[in-house]
Amino acid sequence: MVSLLSLLLLLLHGALAEGPDRSGPPPVDPPVAMELAEPVEIELWEGTRLLYVYLEGVRRVQVVVSYHLGYVDLFGGRRPVDWALGAQLSTASGRFEPEAFEIALDQQDAAVDSWVDRTDTGLRLNVAAENLEPAISLVRTIIEAPRFSREELRRTARDKRAWLSVGALADAGVVGAWALHYGWYPAEHPYGGRPDLRADRRLQPDALAELFATVQARAAATVLVVGPVERGVAERMARILLEDHAGTEVSEVEPSPPAHEVSDYAIDQGGSQVSVRLRVAIAGRDEPEAPALGQGLRALAGTVDSRLNGELREERGWTYGVSGSQWSSRSHGYWTVNVDVPVEHLAETVRVIEGHLDEVVGAGVRPAELEAGLREELAWWNRRLETAMSAGAFYQRRLDLGESVATARSRVVGLEGIVPADVAQAAQAWVGPDSRRSWVFVGPGAGIQAALDELDREVRWLTPEQAVLGEL
Repeated sequence: MVSLLSLLLLLLHGALAEGPDRSGPPPVDPPVAMELAEPVEIELWEGTRLLYVYLEGVRRVQVVVSYHLGYVDLFGGRRPVDWALGAQLSTASGRFEPEAFEIALDQQDAAVDSWVDRTDTGLRLNVAAENLEPAISLVRTIIEAPRFSREELRRTARDKRAWLSVGALADAGVVGAWALHYGWYPAEHPYGGRPDLRADRRLQPDALAELFATVQARAAATVLVVGPVERGVAERMARILLEDHAGTEVSEVEPSPPAHEVSDYAIDQGGSQVSVRLRVAIAGRDEPEAPALGQGLRALAGTVDSRLNGELREERGWTYGVSGSQWSSRSHGYWTVNVDVPVEHLAETVRVIEGHLDEVVGAGVRPAELEAGLREELAWWNRRLETAMSAGAFYQRRLDLGESVATARSRVVGLEGIVPADVAQAAQAWVGPDSRRSWVFVGPGAGIQAALDELDREVRWLTPEQAVLGEL
């Protein structure tokens, strides 16, 4: 006869035998891209609409008012007046002086910023949900009858002049970034506008008011509301903001890629470190090779475990880190890598960067690198709705690109099918030895020249002032 204790032991043994294998860590399932909601689209009247996303579990609301024309549509490129409008619009209340307006916003736990970008002009409100309506009323005082202050306009021009004349010149990274940008986009390109400090000083408040009136009269407008707000409230807030809006135009401008021959630049700024920048032309976002190319370049630079960070920081100890970024429009794009190293290691740093880029062109990247890139992209995607600010930025980006959330998700999910050969093929097409490339070096002139001699390269030498003002 089996005792009760023996029976219990037998049952326990069987349960343990059939239980999970605890001899090692459990397998990690790959992340899955969450299904994020599409905005609810409500046409308020012709040329004016609301995009609404109810976001639970947050206490703030993000509201974006986007007029769908920017400086490329209005002027064919950047001008002092559109720069000034972008800087001044967020405090141009018709009922409050700028300082009083900021105090009123603070009392509502709210903040407003503004911009005039390439293809849109806008205002963005971030506010505690319980204060939404009074904050909307404050923003309405800008939209209905903006008043631009002569004193604020002069102060902004002085601050810009001081920054370009002093602050920017002291930062090797800023000097290098502007030299790279202005070298990439000539003055006649829509994206190549240069600072004009004299024109800044001549600007009058009426010019800003006239430009904003033109934007309102011509441009279609969208209000984007993201946060814990009911649909009826969101629609009422949108109607308050854009009451009587009549514009209907939407930007359709897509400037061609710059076609001029780019140069390499060097700027003597003294010190012992050199700020190194490389920019390479890449595919526009609609090109079929763009996803594979993006994954390959991400493996090179842009993450802590990237190849360049691993060699230049972890193995050689020459830098605090290597950063990489990618930008693209429908027609063209570029990849930029930045690193600061002691000038005595400049020549070898250039060889390392070019060597790794050549490896990607020749063989693509390793499967583990593609998997890491996919996981990072999925993690980014799945965190978009953590806050009203991150969710607002995500949905505003969809608005700017004119794409659905489903389209954006399919682009992320599609990265799973990329293999090393796809990366190699895309890299050969876009970033091979004959690709459009530009280097910029900022640091001690003698050390930079010694490295250039070792590399047998020629550059155009600039002063820091020429770099930040675009006098190339």
